[in-house]
Formats: sequence, structure tokens, C-alpha cells
Amino acid sequence: MSGHIQNILSISPNRSGTLYGLTNGFGNISGFLVPMVKDWVVQDLKSVSDWRYLFIIAASLYLFETIYFNIFASRRVQEFNEKDYKEISTIEYVKTSCCTFYCDAKTTEHN
Repeated sequence: MSGHIQNILSISPNRSGTLYGLTNGFGNISGFLVPMVKDWVVQDLKSVSDWRYLFIIAASLYLFETIYFNIFASRRVQEFNEKDYKEISTIEYVKTSCCTFYCDAKTTEHN
């Protein structure tokens, strides 16, 4: 499904590399899940029905993902595309916004 790459460029031209990295990372999860599912579904490697069942599972997932993408995809540029991070270092950004739950929990532990 190559449409997601163009969608990434549309929704965030300034952050497309980061978004592509995230989507590619999630996409690579199939690299270790598919062999496990295949071993679970296909008990006999010579059984056409086992392989057909695996194909139906894969085709169904692909169809669902395609329908979901076509319904919910947007080409509207997202807010995070224009956000300016020049005045804050990466460490400060992570401390203030990404891990507030973790930092709050650590503060609670020490009190």
C-alpha cells in the first residue's frame, strides 16, 4: 500500500522523515509476526487448504487496512508540521512534554 508515503508528505512536509521512520518501524513488525502466524496456521506444508487459509487471512487484513486508510486518511497539513523547536533542546523537550507522566511518577516516589 504505497499511498501512505504520499500521505506522509502531504500531512507534514517538514516532519516527513520522522513520520516515515515511525510508519516504517511499525511496518517492520510484520517481519517477525508473519513467520509465527504462518507456523501457527500452516501445520502441513503440503496442505493447499492451510496455505489458502493463510492467504485469506493476509488478504482480509490488507483489504481492511486499505478501506481504513481510504476512509480516514487526510491530506490536511497537521499542526506539528509548523511547530518550532529552535528555542528548546531535545533533552528539554523530552523532559517537559514527552515524559511528564514518568517525571511526575518519579517526583511522587521521592516525596
